[in-house]
Amino acid sequence: MLGDRRRAGILLHPTSLPSRYGIGDFGPAAYRWVDFLVDAGQTLWQVLPLIPPDAVGSPYASSSAFAGNWLLVSPERLIAQGWLPPMRGWSQPAEPVQYREVIRRKRQLLWLAWLEFQRQQNVNAQTRFRKFRIRELSWLEDWALFSALKEHIGESLPWTRWEQGIRHRHARTLRVWRERLSERIRFHEFLQWLFDEQWRALKRYANERGIQIIGDVPLFVTRDSADTWTNPKNFHLDRLGRPTIVAGVPPDYFSPRGQVWGDPLYNWD
Repeated sequence: MLGDRRRAGILLHPTSLPSRYGIGDFGPAAYRWVDFLVDAGQTLWQVLPLIPPDAVGSPYASSSAFAGNWLLVSPERLIAQGWLPPMRGWSQPAEPVQYREVIRRKRQLLWLAWLEFQRQQNVNAQTRFRKFRIRELSWLEDWALFSALKEHIGESLPWTRWEQGIRHRHARTLRVWRERLSERIRFHEFLQWLFDEQWRALKRYANERGIQIIGDVPLFVTRDSADTWTNPKNFHLDRLGRPTIVAGVPPDYFSPRGQVWGDPLYNWD
């Protein structure tokens, strides 16, 4: 609980922080931001959802309610850990963010970090990674497979149009694909571990200085998400995976005609 006393804070998504790598992340600028909040007498940082965004960067139409946005992983912190060589980042106009280019280039950087992580065989880091995979097993395994399949089949093709064996998650088919894409699957697990480690470190730094984190719960996911693919019965979907009821809001002063968001609703029963 935050207590009864009034508090002040600032809303800022980490992607809005300055960075030499195309998009704000959990790197040095995030720690300077926490220091600024302290100096300004603030006690709250509202971050908004930190889950994977859609194609235009919105975290309100995500492919997972559990995974973290790996674009927030800081290359500078990986350099400090010795998993990336020293580099100057890349130049890019400050706005708008070129998400496709950021995704392409940052994925390349993080793949290099993955290769170096394997090469070094650091026992402490390997142990933390293994414990993370065990702790987050309930969603991580399916998310990593979903992400690897998306890379292999094509990001633009929704899971509802995958071949029948994958679409309906036949056990034998999934075993084949898990073996075939094992390296990419482990890479996506690695990305989630990096996100988890860097976010926990940043949050700990903020909390120790009296800054508490608040933000939106990742409430809805898109139709084309790891969650709907993994657990379609938990959503209002027809047999083809199409939403039968979608999220939105009724008319109000902000939008006289209301809004239709299109995200499938949960089957609460």
